[in-house]
Amino acid sequence: MRLTRSSRHRSRIAAAAVSIAALVGFCLLVSPSLAHQLDPNPANDRELLGAKLDPVRYDGADGCVRREPKGMKALIRFMKRNTRKNVVYGTIRCDGSGVHETGRALDWMLDARIKADKRLAMTVINTWMADDKRGRANALARRMGVQMIIYRCRYWQAGDNGWNPYSDCSNPTAGHIDHVHIELTKPASKLETSFWRSSVGAEYTGKAGDGDGSSGGIGA
Repeated sequence: MRLTRSSRHRSRIAAAAVSIAALVGFCLLVSPSLAHQLDPNPANDRELLGAKLDPVRYDGADGCVRREPKGMKALIRFMKRNTRKNVVYGTIRCDGSGVHETGRALDWMLDARIKADKRLAMTVINTWMADDKRGRANALARRMGVQMIIYRCRYWQAGDNGWNPYSDCSNPTAGHIDHVHIELTKPASKLETSFWRSSVGAEYTGKAGDGDGSSGGIGA
């Protein structure tokens, strides 16, 4: 059977529509949470866009401390404000727990098996990972001095292009399924990175307001 020109045209349109629908469905399947970010992303603040981006670095453990550094207290304020939660699972552990011993690691209880918790966690994580308006990858993570994130049996480390499988997924805690693990660099722990020094970061460092999470963040 020979198709007329109009029939062939309609067939091509139908095939294109099917292809587009399949592509959209695939994108939604592989990256359903990419749209969830803090709005606005602090990395796009005018002051920060004009500032030099902090260098990529990773600082390992070097002994145990007794008190949380200033940067960790500020990160906890940031997490309270932007997840509407107060769920510190742990910071300092002097039991061979690596960066936790330095007070530069935070476990924040947002369970990936609970849809609402996962969405809150991924909203903040996606914001850290996003490009800023100048196209610089992981802009907020670098400005805040976030050097590692572990969640859902995956980890990201400063300088990585993407996520990697985590080594121990034997249970929800070991695999960081029931909480997010976040590490700061040494400069960030001292509030010496560009975000914490900026006016937008000041609301979390105690230099502007009380930073208790009573306003701003998701749903504000």
